Amino acid sequence: MIENKQLLIFDCDGVLFDSAGANIAYFNLCLERLNLPHLSETMKSRAVFLSVHQLFLEILGDPVRADEASRVSQNLPYDDFLPMLEPLFDFHRVFSHLRSRYFLALASNRSKSLVKVMKHYNLFDYFHFKISALDARPKPAPDMLISCLEYFDISPEYSLFIGDSVSDSQAAHSAAIEYLHVGRHDRYAFINSVEELLLHY
Repeated sequence: MIENKQLLIFDCDGVLFDSAGANIAYFNLCLERLNLPHLSETMKSRAVFLSVHQLFLEILGDPVRADEASRVSQNLPYDDFLPMLEPLFDFHRVFSHLRSRYFLALASNRSKSLVKVMKHYNLFDYFHFKISALDARPKPAPDMLISCLEYFDISPEYSLFIGDSVSDSQAAHSAAIEYLHVGRHDRYAFINSVEELLLHY
């Protein structure tokens, strides 16, 4: 699975954290500030992996209004929601082992909140490189993954992207990077937790 890899690229939400509660609460606060109703049940599930702009574009259906809503969201601090994130495994145990053998990168559709999350949970100790929707087009565009390859100067066949959503798998396919899904899946190779990577270490 990862024996011949040099670079492991991770998504954040749904892979490192169960962030559903935090993201839903954050986006609902944004919508309140815009005098809009809270997320529907359908949009709650999509709030976990869409970028801020992607989510508002789906809700509002208008790029101009989505831009305005995104600007409002950028002025709302994410700090109060950080304690609501639930780590899905022991970061130190897993990433300290993986970092000793592989380059590690984080590619997330988060925007400015990614740095806050990484600082709060000491993830800068483990990842050599991070990229967010502030730096490149959000997934399913392959730009983030291609940037990871370019940063490390590693070809796709020696890289692996670990994600949990349709947009993650599409980005990996477009970047010609092997994809590993977190959570049971009928189509893709999968693991139930990132911890399982240590079995192939």
